[in-house]
Amino acid sequence: MRIRLRDNRQRAAGFTLVELLTALAVVAVLLALIVPAFNLITKQALNVRQKGQFNRIEVALEAFRTDFGDYPRSRPNSRYYGAQMLAEAIVGWDGFGFHPNSVFSYDGTNNPAGGGTRVYADPTSPSPGETWDQNVKARKGPYLELEAAGAVRLTNMELYRPNVTQPSTQWPAAATYVLADSFGKVTHAKTKKKTGMPILYYKANTSGTLHPMDDANVADNDPMWAQCVFDIRDNETYFAYQPYRLSGTQVPSESWYRRTNWYKFYEMTANPDHLNEAVPRLSRPYRSESFILQSAGPDGLYGTPDDVFNFESQ
Repeated sequence: MRIRLRDNRQRAAGFTLVELLTALAVVAVLLALIVPAFNLITKQALNVRQKGQFNRIEVALEAFRTDFGDYPRSRPNSRYYGAQMLAEAIVGWDGFGFHPNSVFSYDGTNNPAGGGTRVYADPTSPSPGETWDQNVKARKGPYLELEAAGAVRLTNMELYRPNVTQPSTQWPAAATYVLADSFGKVTHAKTKKKTGMPILYYKANTSGTLHPMDDANVADNDPMWAQCVFDIRDNETYFAYQPYRLSGTQVPSESWYRRTNWYKFYEMTANPDHLNEAVPRLSRPYRSESFILQSAGPDGLYGTPDDVFNFESQ
């Protein structure tokens, strides 16, 4: 009798195979429920963080407008684009603030096409008749600290696309800053830590009346561009720096890819409360009196549904 009782206790202390499999099944179900919820919470947290960065940039741009009477330009001039102009306005060419004599040139001179007199002094070789301290004291800002702005030099962003060389040799004004978003889709070349994609900046043309949702195939030299509220070409170089393959299929050509991105941008920035069904190009975009900020979002690709803007689309 005693031996039989001891055996019963031993059996009661263990688990059968069926019980173990049941427990594992319950854990698997819980993980299947928890992991997507955790990913969703993480994504929402990053979106909130991105909106916070946008808010800081907006406050900085308002301070810039107070000092200079208008928002910084975004229309590109000779290899210098909206994302870079935004960073220059916020933190300056070198992180020490924006110089009042700047004309947003790709080489930091007073000539939009480059090759003029240097505006931003080099501490080791300041401009004639001006010391480094004098040059810095003439600056405004920086309107945000480099870290708060997410400022990263293009040469430090490991951005890849098939058959395209690195930014240091291919990108315009590659040594200048851009403001990186919060999603950590790019590796920093020096620290090897994750940073974000460039935040794209588009200043509104307040005299413009067009938002060309139905003109994805318009030519580069079409006079329509001068009438657009926002011009996709302000940051086209960044749209282009992505894989050509969409859904595993090779797209017909780079020209086709560019036009597709144009269409996506205008579709995503159109205000649904101000759509002109009869003439889509006459629809109004969000923030048509100020500027648009655009993050590539969690997937690191511009023009996809998870992009983040400085407006609420829902």
